[in-house]
Amino acid sequence: TPEEKSTAKAAIDKKAEEAKKSIDGINDTDGKDDIESIRNEINEQKNSAVNSFDKQQSKSAEQDLSNAKDTAKADIDKKAEETKTAIDAMPKLTDKEKEAAKAKIDEAVKTAKAEIDKVTDPKLKDNVDTKLDEQLENLDKIELDAADNDIDNIKAAAKSNVDSRADEAIKAIDKLPDLTAEQKKAAKDAVEAKAKEAKTAIDGLKASEGADIFVTKKEIENQKNSATDLFDQ
Repeated sequence: TPEEKSTAKAAIDKKAEEAKKSIDGINDTDGKDDIESIRNEINEQKNSAVNSFDKQQSKSAEQDLSNAKDTAKADIDKKAEETKTAIDAMPKLTDKEKEAAKAKIDEAVKTAKAEIDKVTDPKLKDNVDTKLDEQLENLDKIELDAADNDIDNIKAAAKSNVDSRADEAIKAIDKLPDLTAEQKKAAKDAVEAKAKEAKTAIDGLKASEGADIFVTKKEIENQKNSATDLFDQ
């Protein structure tokens, strides 16, 4: 954070001033008339300051990595909650299917955080973002699998509705007094053909591989309505 950076830089500045004052205080009036001895003491002060800087930099890098990991885990938690909310909103999933999908999400969250924690070298901090992207994609797959199950249930309901309306239409045709047997058969064949066509079209609609789930559901409804509207005629 900006505050942590400011604190770290202040600590470095303070150590630098201490080191320079120590170096300025070294002279030959304390009986140290050996130039080599004075040079060694100056180097010790310098090395002490440099080591302190290195430690401070290392500490800052470790904190930066820790912050990155915390942020990534928070993103995972947020995505998990959003995914659960989306699954709960899927109208044709059974409670059992929803609970199974949400259990997969909980496991995926544990795996995701464990993968993020594997990044321990501050120099490889960018790997946190890489792992985050991978784990978010896994959560997307769980949601998409649930959506496919939801679509399958919607398809089954739509096809059942088509069959039911087709049966009603056939019964109504049989009751028409002014139609010949041939005309009734032709009309019923047309109803059955349309029902078959509608169910085949419904089966062909998918929500996988990133397709728009809402559009897929709408297309299923359109196919069902197209068939049942014809039956009403």
